[in-house]
Amino acid sequence: MRNSSVGLVAILCIFGSLYAHSSVNDELRRLHKCYGLFTNEKLQESHALWQQVAAGQTSGTDACMAILSEADFILDGKSIARQGSQYQLTGQKILRKFLDFYNSQFSVTASGIPSTGDDARTADVIDGNQPAYHYLYSLFKPNEPFSNTVTRSYALRAIRYSEKANRQRSVTDTNKNNLLYSPDNIGDKAACMAYFAANGLNYSDFMNAYMRMGSLSSVEITPGGVRCWFPGGDVPAVPYFPTLIQTGVLVGLEQDTIQNVATYASNTGRLPADMNINQHFGGGVLGEQDYIRRNFNYADTTTQNGRQTLQRRYGESVLHDFLCKQNPSVRSMDVVSEVNVNSTISFRQGISCMRCHSGMDDLTGVTRNITFGKTLPNSWGSIRWLSQSVQSTNPTNKNQKVLTLMTGNDGNWHNKANIGRLFYRSYNGDLVKQQFEGFQELGQAIAQKDDFYACFAKKHFQQFTGIEVNLDDEGDINFPELSAAERKYRDQVIQLGQELKQHQSLKQLIRSIIQSQTFIRPDRGL
Repeated sequence: MRNSSVGLVAILCIFGSLYAHSSVNDELRRLHKCYGLFTNEKLQESHALWQQVAAGQTSGTDACMAILSEADFILDGKSIARQGSQYQLTGQKILRKFLDFYNSQFSVTASGIPSTGDDARTADVIDGNQPAYHYLYSLFKPNEPFSNTVTRSYALRAIRYSEKANRQRSVTDTNKNNLLYSPDNIGDKAACMAYFAANGLNYSDFMNAYMRMGSLSSVEITPGGVRCWFPGGDVPAVPYFPTLIQTGVLVGLEQDTIQNVATYASNTGRLPADMNINQHFGGGVLGEQDYIRRNFNYADTTTQNGRQTLQRRYGESVLHDFLCKQNPSVRSMDVVSEVNVNSTISFRQGISCMRCHSGMDDLTGVTRNITFGKTLPNSWGSIRWLSQSVQSTNPTNKNQKVLTLMTGNDGNWHNKANIGRLFYRSYNGDLVKQQFEGFQELGQAIAQKDDFYACFAKKHFQQFTGIEVNLDDEGDINFPELSAAERKYRDQVIQLGQELKQHQSLKQLIRSIIQSQTFIRPDRGL
């Protein structure tokens, strides 16, 4: 009997040892994988955290989160820590990796912006990474709620580091050929150029921009540059030196308080007299200059009319980028009241068309009063930005609230209140039909939706496990039959989304994914 007891103890010890060894291996596997995903590099076994996990002193999950925290914005809440005179190297790599990830999650990426005349000069003033910055800020700024990504009332500006001197161009850099331009009463190119040359200024390039011969009446030095005054009292050409974005390695983010004010532009009939090129329209990412512009599918001279001519790519992208909804986002039964067989608008006459148009078109109404400003009438050398039109700020127009048209024509639709509507089916089959006004209200509405949090849980889940989850409306007739594993992963992501809505922490979301068995064994289910 005694021998049997000894044998049982020995067997239990062996199994305990094997289990402990297996557990340590799992934690090391967890650490090895997360380090590669965070930095795009291989973790060496000599690393202190590897040694601690191997010795059972800490878990792989805790080690992963310690690494992730090296990118936290702890210096004045704006940037990562320094090592001597340089910023923390691992933190730089992590910021770069997550910036690339968040940039990749948009339907229309910066590299895929339609050709609307934007060039390097626009990119010097308006940062194409700004939409992604909102997610970085919520991830790495301590105690920053995730919902702020769609409710912030301001843009974010990069803090970048370089060992090179003067990494940020001066606002008085005379080699920066920017010009605010008017097509009216254009004056003497030669005279203005002569003044520039006499003062050591190099403006020969942009002064070739369609300038008619005349006589220069006076020249005035202003804080924004040099004004050339011409007969008639107009200001046809104003060299303009906006504060430019920083260059170098990304090391932090801060609120964008830059006021790059343009006081004169080519389409002043549509734009206010004074415009901040860096204007943010509210709603976090939703109201970013770059996010709106990249999702405009018509040229900068287009006026939206509430029917065929709409910047509907914006509405389609919002549904996809923030709610993981593909067109059509509603069921056939949902759009019966949206159809008018007698409408003068062709797509309004059929259910199949309205399944797509009802979701994206009404949402696009939030952009109706946004128009382009530009510093030159041609695309070369032009800075392009967005502003609210003069007419749309008129109190009379702002009080008129009209969604997209059911029939007929409204030539003043683009000047009315920028109301829109969220219209889609949730992943659980609930119908969402909610009207809003302006980008800020749109963001606040999205921040209340379960789909918003499930969508970003899905994005991060795929980033860390490689598994794509279907979050479509399960009650739709076209919803595919899911396998047992697909069902488990869908339920897991929905649960992660519900938790994210409660704790509002992207870092906690990442932790939950890393400590799950799916992270280290995605081929074995939960």
